[in-house]
Amino acid sequence: METLKLAGAAEGTQRKSRVPMPELLKKTFRNTAFWQGVADQMPFGILISEPPGTRILVINREACRIFGIAAVAPGECVDFREVFFGAGGKCFYASKDVLREDSFSSGFFGKNCYVARAFDVQIQQPGGQKRYMSVTSSSITDSNRNPIAMISIVEDINARKENEIKIRRDLKRLEYALNAAVDGLWEWDIPKDSGYLSPRYHQIYGFENNDLPGDIKFWHSMLHPDDRKEALARLVKALKSPDDNYTSTYRMKSRDGKYRWILSKAIVTRRGCDGTVEKMVGTHQDISRQVMLENHLKNANQILQQEVLHQTMHLKEANQQLETILNSSSESIWVCDGSGVILKANKAASETIGLDAEKFIGKKMISLVEDGLIDRSITVEVLATKKQVTRMQKIFKTDKDLMVTGTPVLDENGDISMVIINEVDLTTLNELKREIEDAQTKSRLFQEELNQISMLELHEQNMVATSEGMKQVVTMAMKLARMDVSNILILGASGTGKSLIAKFMHNNGPRKNKPFLQINCAALPESLLEAELFGYEKGAFTGAQDKGKIGLFELAEDGTIFLDEIGELSLNVQAKILKCIEEKEIMHLGGLGVIKIHCNIITATNVDLVQKVHEKTFREDLFYRINIFSITIPSLKTRSEDIIELSLMFLRKYNEKYGMNKKFSQDCLHRLQQHDFPGNVRELKNRIQKAVVITDNELITDLIELSSAPVESKNSGKVASFPAGSVGLAEMVDQFEKNILLEAARKCSSSRRLAALLKTSQSTVVRRFRKHGLTHMLTRDRTV
Repeated sequence: METLKLAGAAEGTQRKSRVPMPELLKKTFRNTAFWQGVADQMPFGILISEPPGTRILVINREACRIFGIAAVAPGECVDFREVFFGAGGKCFYASKDVLREDSFSSGFFGKNCYVARAFDVQIQQPGGQKRYMSVTSSSITDSNRNPIAMISIVEDINARKENEIKIRRDLKRLEYALNAAVDGLWEWDIPKDSGYLSPRYHQIYGFENNDLPGDIKFWHSMLHPDDRKEALARLVKALKSPDDNYTSTYRMKSRDGKYRWILSKAIVTRRGCDGTVEKMVGTHQDISRQVMLENHLKNANQILQQEVLHQTMHLKEANQQLETILNSSSESIWVCDGSGVILKANKAASETIGLDAEKFIGKKMISLVEDGLIDRSITVEVLATKKQVTRMQKIFKTDKDLMVTGTPVLDENGDISMVIINEVDLTTLNELKREIEDAQTKSRLFQEELNQISMLELHEQNMVATSEGMKQVVTMAMKLARMDVSNILILGASGTGKSLIAKFMHNNGPRKNKPFLQINCAALPESLLEAELFGYEKGAFTGAQDKGKIGLFELAEDGTIFLDEIGELSLNVQAKILKCIEEKEIMHLGGLGVIKIHCNIITATNVDLVQKVHEKTFREDLFYRINIFSITIPSLKTRSEDIIELSLMFLRKYNEKYGMNKKFSQDCLHRLQQHDFPGNVRELKNRIQKAVVITDNELITDLIELSSAPVESKNSGKVASFPAGSVGLAEMVDQFEKNILLEAARKCSSSRRLAALLKTSQSTVVRRFRKHGLTHMLTRDRTV
């Protein structure tokens, strides 16, 4: 007798039947109504098919619902391919998301299936809806292990699968969120004192993932020493509190040793039976920048509060000052808002209108017209035009005519926020105008008289300042003199009158009744110059006076010392002059005591000191010391306006000196103005002196032709000849001396060598060359 066996069942579980298997199977499955009724009662789908094909013997309602096909009548056999795939159904394997019709059919109906099969699959119903289902298939075999039927159990797992997909997506999103989160996540199992620290947690402190332990000891060690006590107290309080929330702020140490401000928040996720906290989950947020910004904001607020307080006080002071200014003004001032309402009026406004102006505050300016106080309102015109308006206005009560100016004040939108009304009483203005005209007339007369007096004073001091350039020089010199300024450098070519300007400054300053001492720095040897300037003690050097001698700086006490040709000083003397100027003290040669000096110092030179500084022959620090104020005298060739005045002044001087009454012809004066005068004022002076002495006629006509150049002899050693009676003895001696100096200068230009050649002292050589205007032919002696 044949028996039925369920594939996969143990051999001992075979079921025996008294009816032969084929007959039993036919009888059993022929009663499909019975099996259909049984299957329909099942909560899952049942499908029985006859191998090896896909013909279905039994399929319950749940299976039809899952597959999305119409219910099959009991006893009706259908082909699954036709009713499912033929109607548009499809099947997918979830792992590959591809159509697998053959594999699906084989799983259901394969005749070689000797063990139970279970798999999940996604189908698409003929209606287009996709569903997930779980399939368990097994074959029924005969004694020869040949499959005679396939039984498949189909379970609808669509809801479960969709929930699994949602969970996986949520977990993926959570993973992304944890990786992208700004805050570091931590979990602490309190009984085990261990926990989880997220990658972001490690990143905040500069560590690699899993480098940090999650115990309380390590957390405590990372806390800032100043924060440990309070942070631990807050944590203990949270563990004892029934509240599940915990928040704390403290500083934690990073891997680089720096501390970062951390905001820690957590919730209790598990408590024991006795309510003891067993697990907490929380975050660490790096708030270092926020704390820094808060500190900056706090400091800024403090500064702002101080500034607001300062500005408030300043505004109060400004308002008080404005109030004072308004009430101090002799002119009437009204202030109106953008609609013409009076906000403020000063005291002068009350006097002008003849009433208390304060009574009109809060009223419109037009009300003064309506009340018959004024004839027109300038404010109305300003509001209409948004421009400044000036009109004449009549005050009826005081019978005054005013010139009123209304000025709009615009806000950022271009609208009028205020109108300022300024009223000027023309009666007072006319009186002031007459007073100004009278004052101008008196001032002009006074200035003319002052100019005449000034010119007389300048002439008395041998000064001529007709040209604009010389007027500026005299004006600056007068200003510096009256302010008692020291350390003044006078610049100008040789012969321009530098010593005259120095004397002029002394005579017009507060020291005019004190000594004025002058020394030519190029006229004396270095050792003698030091002795003259600083003085010396008894026995300081060979030839020194027995009692010693005080220097010029001491002699000029409370007066002025004038150092001419300062550019010719040696570096040694320059250093001593610098110390004298800086410290206002000197020391005698051979002396030990320091002597304080109190005098103004004026210097002069005709050389380019800047060039000498570059050449290292003049000290830069001394240059800046003596050049606090400088005056540059223009050369005579740029002062053609002064030439006539100077010529007439020198003519008067030498007429008086020599008892003459000489005069210039107009042609002579014209030629003087055209001459360059390389020797400047000194050359002009010498020419006029020579003309007064040499010319026989009272009218001087050919001053330029009277050359001041030396008359040279063709034969060395012979005296230059002069026409009989043309010059006096003194002039002949001067000319002879000049010729000798010129001849000597051709052989050597050093003052020391010239002194040896002429068998005289060096100082005498320098004086003689200066007397004849020949210092430009000398070169300075240098000590090597």
